[in-house]
Amino acid sequence: MEKNFKGSITIYLSLSLTIIMAILGLIIESARDVSLSARLGEATFMAEDALFSEYIASMYEDYGIMAFYKTDDEICGKIKDYCNFNLDPHSVFYKNYNLLKAKSKNVEITEANYITDYGAKAFIEQACEYIKYSAPKEAASQLLENMNTVNTASNDVETSFADESFEENEEYQKTKNLLDWVKDLVDSGSLLFVTDESSVSKKCVDQSNLPSEIAYNDKDNGAGLLEKAEMSVYFSNNFTCFTDEHKEDKPLDYEMEYIFAGKDSDKANLASVVRSLSLMRQGLDFAYLLTDKQKQAEAEAVALTISAVILNPELEKPIEYLLLALWSYAESQADVKALLAGDKVSLIKTADEWQTSVSSIFSFSDTVGAAGGIKEEKGLSYKDYLSMLIATKNLTKSAFNAIDIIQMNIQKKEEAVFMMSGAITGLTVNASFESNMPFAAFGFVKKLIGKMAGSKYEKTITQTYSY
Repeated sequence: MEKNFKGSITIYLSLSLTIIMAILGLIIESARDVSLSARLGEATFMAEDALFSEYIASMYEDYGIMAFYKTDDEICGKIKDYCNFNLDPHSVFYKNYNLLKAKSKNVEITEANYITDYGAKAFIEQACEYIKYSAPKEAASQLLENMNTVNTASNDVETSFADESFEENEEYQKTKNLLDWVKDLVDSGSLLFVTDESSVSKKCVDQSNLPSEIAYNDKDNGAGLLEKAEMSVYFSNNFTCFTDEHKEDKPLDYEMEYIFAGKDSDKANLASVVRSLSLMRQGLDFAYLLTDKQKQAEAEAVALTISAVILNPELEKPIEYLLLALWSYAESQADVKALLAGDKVSLIKTADEWQTSVSSIFSFSDTVGAAGGIKEEKGLSYKDYLSMLIATKNLTKSAFNAIDIIQMNIQKKEEAVFMMSGAITGLTVNASFESNMPFAAFGFVKKLIGKMAGSKYEKTITQTYSY
């Protein structure tokens, strides 16, 4: 007996299963798309992390600063290779099915931050963080305290000249002119008084390709006193000065002096520091003389004698202040000589620590030459004073001078073509990937999830990384 079977249910089920499979494919592919975006972001981040691990080892070991030095093509090629490695589980695990299979297609750098950008901001930030772990916690605060002592002494000297009863008469201007002459004497001074010039380094450098010449701008970055103090401590811990031991293979011996002055030779940099240090010490010594009644009386007696000899008693007070200024200058030169010899000198002296007499004004060279320094544990060393001088300078300029030193040392030690202006501390890239759509076989499903029909589609990941 012949039976008739209708196929309506079979057709209905086939159409239903097609729709169900399409919906399932849509759901699975959408979930895969979200997971793939997250996975590509992770892969790009890990690729940049791996790239940034290739920092300049000698810079980190010697100065605690992290940056890497590569061309754009090297950067893009390495990130692409690292991304593909991170996306391929077969390189680590046994062979299995890769549900989120994707491949890096192209890498483009959208932004690169260099160590010299924004007034050497990255260098300053890294140095300040580094010094917090490599130096005593109180180092920066102690430096600020010392600077405050210097400022207080300077204010005391200013106050002594702000006395209205003295300022209103002609004597004030005469005294002021004489003290300005003493300042000019300090400014025109040389290393002759304080050290043997034959022992001074003769090294000099060509500054034409240094960061301070090709990438520096003279805008102060607005750093506060604490940040300047921290940077001064960093310089003191990581760079050499006149009183340190020196290596023959370094382009310059007096690195901290270069950070302060930025001149092309050790001798010129040291001379600049000596002039500034002499002025600092003269101010401190002058402030002390204003508190020592005995020494003021000695200067007054000599001034009285001189004014009587020249038959002009009205000049007694100006001459007294001139003698005090010259006396403090002689003492300051003796102090600088002691500091350069490796001795310590207290910021504010006591009578026992004073080295010269009022008669030393008239035998200046002999007095300074015979000065031996005050070897006190509580005093400050030459490097301590130099740190204070650096802390008074524009931090951006000091940072660029330090970057100059780092570049010269790395060029001498490792790579002659190395440029700090090309050292990268931060990077933003666009990484493009291509992937297939295994769960969206139907063309309309691809359109539903916003992808063009075809076997491959692209995704772009933007990733930023910095030290």
